[in-house]
Amino acid sequence: FDQAESAADRRIKRSGRSRLDRRKLKLSWLQEVFASEIEPLDKGFLPRMKYSSLFLEDKAQMNGLLSSKDSLFHGKMNGENFTDRDYYKKYPTIYHLRKELTEKPADDVRLLYLAIHNIVKRRGHFLYEGDYNQNSSLTYSFNELIDALNDLLDGSISLKKIGADTEKDLLEALQKSKGIKDTKQKYYQILGAANKFEKKIVDAMLDGKGNTKDFFGTEESVKFAFGDENFAVEQYQNLSALLSDEQLVVIDRLNDIYSLLQLKKILGDNDYICQAGVARYETHRKQLAQLKNSSQSTIHRKNMICSKIRYLKKWTQKAQFCQLSFVHFKLQVRWKKAGGGTCKRKRQNA
Repeated sequence: FDQAESAADRRIKRSGRSRLDRRKLKLSWLQEVFASEIEPLDKGFLPRMKYSSLFLEDKAQMNGLLSSKDSLFHGKMNGENFTDRDYYKKYPTIYHLRKELTEKPADDVRLLYLAIHNIVKRRGHFLYEGDYNQNSSLTYSFNELIDALNDLLDGSISLKKIGADTEKDLLEALQKSKGIKDTKQKYYQILGAANKFEKKIVDAMLDGKGNTKDFFGTEESVKFAFGDENFAVEQYQNLSALLSDEQLVVIDRLNDIYSLLQLKKILGDNDYICQAGVARYETHRKQLAQLKNSSQSTIHRKNMICSKIRYLKKWTQKAQFCQLSFVHFKLQVRWKKAGGGTCKRKRQNA
């Protein structure tokens, strides 16, 4: 018989198909809501989005309204011509559009539809329970973890509760560290993680990974990863069957801190994801411009050096030729002064 295989791969593919089906259904509902407002303004807007991946000839066959290369805008907006070129010039990314809509109302219903369409399509998930506004403080979440650890270990842990200043140092280390290893070392120092168990706690806060044997000394080692899609369903069920209620509270608090740190890493000093996306775009744009300038200056310096080398080679060859010619001329003069009329080889032949 063939070796038995687990159903993990098939389950992942099946869940992916169902997720895509739910996304298509939600987007179709969104189109139904906005269709009555968009079609009087631009009948071809929704068909252009739907068939944007096709060639122009195929678009024309699918729908008679698709006679241009534009995939979004083709026509007028507020009395002026507005095409895809104008849209992408004004909004380089969807985050620029979403950021503008948080500051002022939309100038056109199609812009509002694009922003909501992106939010619905890339909505993330809602697997974590609780109110983010209530538990958004790293101080609150970490102190809850310390209470859970003290209840579990009878107060034998050396990690202490933190305050606002320590939270500021932790968030600064998270943003300015060069990598996960550097971040862990800084967190060890700030939180005072002394032994292996406390360092494992800090590691789980940052990378969201661990196993029950390292944390609770169980005979069976069950691995968990907070960032996996199946953590809230499959992995958490395995942990619930193995761990006690007090141990599960520790896992829950670690998951809260990991999720909070990941969100802080994305947002930075911003309040909205769209603001963080625009800031990340601007940083990349400036760095790319600096890279292009440095590469162009490097190429220019290399071209200057190469041209100087060619110039020196050229005049070195000319100087060597002139030097040889001058030496030959001096030899001829000396030979004539010595009384020789022709060269030595010709005289011997004569």
